Amino acid sequence: MSLFSQIIDTIFPKDVSFLVETQANLGSSYFKKTELKYINQIWVATNYDQESIQNTIHRIKTGLEFSLVDQLFEAFWQQLLLSYQESLSLSEPQSIEFFEALFDPKIKTLITIVPPDPKRKLERGFALPQLFAQKLVERLNKKANGKKTFQLDLIFDKKPVRQQTGLDRTQRLQNLDGKITLSTQIPNSKLDLKSYLANYDAIFILDDISTTGSTLNECAKVIKNCNLKIYGLVVASNSA
Repeated sequence: MSLFSQIIDTIFPKDVSFLVETQANLGSSYFKKTELKYINQIWVATNYDQESIQNTIHRIKTGLEFSLVDQLFEAFWQQLLLSYQESLSLSEPQSIEFFEALFDPKIKTLITIVPPDPKRKLERGFALPQLFAQKLVERLNKKANGKKTFQLDLIFDKKPVRQQTGLDRTQRLQNLDGKITLSTQIPNSKLDLKSYLANYDAIFILDDISTTGSTLNECAKVIKNCNLKIYGLVVASNSA
């Protein structure tokens, strides 16, 4: 074992119970209580305060346990299905609307991600939200009866900002204000992005870790005039 691996094992110990169970228990998913202006709903799979979740995500991002991506996604997917079933039984209009946008074949849905930090993506060779988005689209298209969900990454451009860690909600919003913009074209294409978005009814913006939802809100802000229902999907959040 390399010295780097030993250090990571010390800081972020491997959770054996999480590794053994393919469909790990993430705890209770929830819709984030938020006063954010531009996003309709934010669904969160689990609470980031759980040590096992923190360790798992950090081990993935450090490259030590990349195989955990599949396991974490499977747990995320099971939470999504469970939350969907609960929303149907409780007949909650807002949550039903959220899941209809995700599963209803009549609704044209696009999945995208928050803009990754270019430096970190270059260092790691991947962005976790992007991996999850790919897997989510594959799973949705297998499950849905006739529904075709599409994925489009990198529709947002992000200017350099200072780290959000340690900032409160107001400071985070101020830190991101005007720093996220909409790409003018679809990546690797000459098609106009705004015209492309007009083909959809709903868009889901996926993030791996969200505290206040300010990044999701800023992304939603730049597409607020595209006549889309805008939703957030979050793997883990440490603020309900």
